[in-house]
Amino acid sequence: MNEPESLLERLKRSVMELDSQALRETMEALITAGVPEQDLRRTLFQELERQRRRMMSDEVPLPRFLICLDLIHDGLDMISPLKEGEAGEGMRLVIGVVEGDPHDLGKNIISKVYAASGYNVRDLGREVLLDSFLKALEDHHARVLALSAMMSTTMSQMPEIIRRVKERFPSVIVMVGGAPLNADLARTFGADGFADSAITLLEETEAAMERAGAGEKW
Repeated sequence: MNEPESLLERLKRSVMELDSQALRETMEALITAGVPEQDLRRTLFQELERQRRRMMSDEVPLPRFLICLDLIHDGLDMISPLKEGEAGEGMRLVIGVVEGDPHDLGKNIISKVYAASGYNVRDLGREVLLDSFLKALEDHHARVLALSAMMSTTMSQMPEIIRRVKERFPSVIVMVGGAPLNADLARTFGADGFADSAITLLEETEAAMERAGAGEKW
């Protein structure tokens, strides 16, 4: 195993062990070694997703997972924001869980990933009304709206939200996510993109923006 690969394994271990000092030192060593920033992000996101799945299966208690999330956020903060044209440094984004849905753990993770990756995030929280989404998009001059729903009953509100957003802000990119969703449903709802986890989030958002910029259908 060469040195960068060894350091990436050490980075994963520092997250698993919640060792903030080891994480900082390993990140500094990886950056000094010239490891591509996308590889650093991917490693942190992969470990985040692994810990999230362990939490969902009760292998990891929620308080420990939240500490893990903060640790990963600290690691992402050590990486320079994405440049304009990659995902848009300071790209303005509004995120929230749709009305009637109190589940915001997934949304909180996605919000932190966006923020740590250079987006200017306005997080509206959970159980967000349609009018609140529209007002936030206008006030924040947002280019991206990220909608979350964790229940099939609240998921059904997304098509109307997306329709109203597109009527008023046709250039806004709408990303959706949540347990009951998949890419086919997202397309049916009129969304521009779908991400099933933090691992694919940035790539899927970038792909949605590229499609929109080229005038291509998803």
